[in-house]
Amino acid sequence: DKKALIDEELEPLFIREEELENEEIIAICRKNNITISDLMAKVNREKAEVKKEKTNENQFEK
Repeated sequence: DKKALIDEELEPLFIREEELENEEIIAICRKNNITISDLMAKVNREKAEVKKEKTNENQFEK
């Protein structure tokens, strides 16, 4: 089936994309002298802040 063929052909690109993302994460952690756990905690705090801001914006619109 065509979808399976497309997935098979694109798989190496997905793997390379994941490798690049991992390299970027490693570079960020080294540059900022933080652990991956520290980085994830920061990302989660920022996500929560964005969600809170969107919630507040929606309340003001009502």
